[in-house]
Amino acid sequence: MNPTSFPWRRACRAATLALLAGSSSLWAQSNVPAASAAAAPVNAPATVVAPTPETVPLLAKPYIFSARRAYVAPQLPDAPAEWVTKSMAWVDIILDAFPPAVDENPARRAALMRLDDVFHLADASHRPQVREFLQSRVEKALREMEAAPSDEHARIWKLYNDGFVVRVDGCTYGFDLIPGVPGRPRNMPNYVGAPAQDCTMTEAQLHRLVAQVDVLFISHLHADHANQRMAAAFLDARKPVVAPPELWSGTELASRLLYAPRSVTDDFPLPIQGGKIKLRVHAFPGHQGPVLNNVYLVTTPDGFTAMHTGDQSIGESQGKDFEWLDTMGDRYKVHLLFTDCWYPDVKRLIRSVNPELVITGHENELGHPIDHREDYAQTYERLWGSRYPFVLMTWGEFFMLQKNEPFLFNK
Repeated sequence: MNPTSFPWRRACRAATLALLAGSSSLWAQSNVPAASAAAAPVNAPATVVAPTPETVPLLAKPYIFSARRAYVAPQLPDAPAEWVTKSMAWVDIILDAFPPAVDENPARRAALMRLDDVFHLADASHRPQVREFLQSRVEKALREMEAAPSDEHARIWKLYNDGFVVRVDGCTYGFDLIPGVPGRPRNMPNYVGAPAQDCTMTEAQLHRLVAQVDVLFISHLHADHANQRMAAAFLDARKPVVAPPELWSGTELASRLLYAPRSVTDDFPLPIQGGKIKLRVHAFPGHQGPVLNNVYLVTTPDGFTAMHTGDQSIGESQGKDFEWLDTMGDRYKVHLLFTDCWYPDVKRLIRSVNPELVITGHENELGHPIDHREDYAQTYERLWGSRYPFVLMTWGEFFMLQKNEPFLFNK
């Protein structure tokens, strides 16, 4: 489908471009003071995160309902359709003009934060503008994949939530690919999720995605990382799906999965493309609380390494994961690290892995309740001051990590 055929893009692109063309500069548009939306009443959820000494003064403000969002602009539970439509059109233009980069243009940061505003609406996953935005961005990514070569440079696409595709050294692999907003999974009875059909890529897009990817890695069982329809499409195309132990146990699909041997020390070979290429895969025995979470380190035959942490998060008193996490960078050379933006101590994790580039995931998962719908504003704050290069991406965006990128560390 043609991305410009989406109604909101066709209707608003011309209007937004006209506004931009009529100003003396882009900054003249971006410096217009925002309306005083903070004065509007906000319907705060019942659950309040326990405050810390640093956030007690902030929590006294009437528009702050959670210590986790103490440094994030207040959000509204609802907004006019016109504002959503124009916001998504403006964001789309800015993202096209300023793609992901380590040295990021300030206009791009403003656009990502506007996505925070839209995606924190209570009914964001039901908004047609949000669904059309997802489908149009996925369409853009698919067209790029279908035309992109595979060489020594790593080409990276972010699809939805924590789903990424990496193409490098003649192979293409995907992590935690799902179609869109998950439904209510059985294993998470308190999960606040919209029906799966409300905000997903199309069926045709799903199968085009599968056609471009050689193997799917699934980190853990939660429905915002593991999707049976996606996995079945890979398996039906005779492509391996690597999963943590007992994922979808007892189903017909489970008998077709490749359950990765979890180990601190050992990796395993994974043939793809009918045996033409063999990856080396290390599935570290991670956890999200009590849930088994594979932390994957994938190495191509030419030595490019990418690590995806899934939802790795466990306290030091809960297990021994930090014993191998804290020494990761001493034992392995990691070029690319995909990690959750909400990881409890993300700077510690990054230092431990010592990667050449960090790309965060899990921002604005629309299936999460509002107070756990992590936003880009928080990611910038969490990574502020890190000496490691990082890139923030949204749905359907592309970034290329060139082999001799000047910002890479010489390790």
